[in-house]
Amino acid sequence: MPAGRILITRFWNSLSEGGARGCRTFSFGIPLLLAYRLGSSTSGNPFFAGQFLTSLAEEALVEFDPRSRSWTWNLDAIVDKRFSDNPVDLMIGRLRRLAPEAQEALKLLACLGSHADFATLAKLRSESDEAMHASFRDAVRAGAAVPREGSYRFFHDRVQEAAYALIPTEGRAELHLRIARLLVAETVPERIAERIYHVGFLVGDSQKEMDFYGRILGFTETWRGGGDPKVLSWINMKVPNGDDYVEFMLYGTMPDWNTWGGRNHVSLVVPNIAKSVEVLEARPAFKEYGKPLKIATGVNQKRQVNMFDPDGTRVELMEPNTVTGKPTPPSTAPPPLPVGK
Repeated sequence: MPAGRILITRFWNSLSEGGARGCRTFSFGIPLLLAYRLGSSTSGNPFFAGQFLTSLAEEALVEFDPRSRSWTWNLDAIVDKRFSDNPVDLMIGRLRRLAPEAQEALKLLACLGSHADFATLAKLRSESDEAMHASFRDAVRAGAAVPREGSYRFFHDRVQEAAYALIPTEGRAELHLRIARLLVAETVPERIAERIYHVGFLVGDSQKEMDFYGRILGFTETWRGGGDPKVLSWINMKVPNGDDYVEFMLYGTMPDWNTWGGRNHVSLVVPNIAKSVEVLEARPAFKEYGKPLKIATGVNQKRQVNMFDPDGTRVELMEPNTVTGKPTPPSTAPPPLPVGK
């Protein structure tokens, strides 16, 4: 049991006996005054009362003399101390008396929530498990945090609030960003793609669409192709100052609705399609997908794999380069004519 809790227990036990032992040192009225100060500062909340008494003990304003087995306190100093009626302010004062490494550990825990597992805390602090536990030792001894079920947890939500208040306001966003980057970095080996390569969608009038994306938005055509050499199927238009693009999935007659998911699609760029398939197939959740992943070389001479989400929308994985290492010549076939033209 932390020293503070032992002190509080003894103090309450002595007061419950009428403060008799303490009265050998002070007049009988002083325990009542102290009790009034305790009640007015904590509104009778047991947790806040405990924190208030512990704070008094940490500042040597309440002391137990083991030789005389009596309590002594300096009521004038306690009154002059002008403790805040806000329990969070009281907790902030207590936490600031902890060792610097304990304060930093509690700040990190406060950013993560009411609790965090040992492995995550050690990872974010870039230290061994032993060093991480040593950082929390002072906080545990003070009763601010408790180890439970493989994690550290705040003893009370107000302790978390106080720990978070220790972080300067101007530094909170930076700390959250650093934590997020460290956590995300752990997922990098599992990634199959770094970004969306392009999005494709149905287009009925290619000229109107090219006017909109080209003349208004500033996109530039980079390639066009088709599965049938007599009619154009796709037009790719690249964003200004970038490599990402949109792909027009051309049609003359609106396709049947149940084929829209294959036309409208998202394409993820992957450096190695075979490695991406290997990563996907190794994931436990892949068994729920239940469909084989077939690597194929598209008309554009780039290796790709198609997957379909539960609604039937296609997700395409595609390598950025052609299998030949050379650009694929664009199609010269005309686009399909919109219906009615």
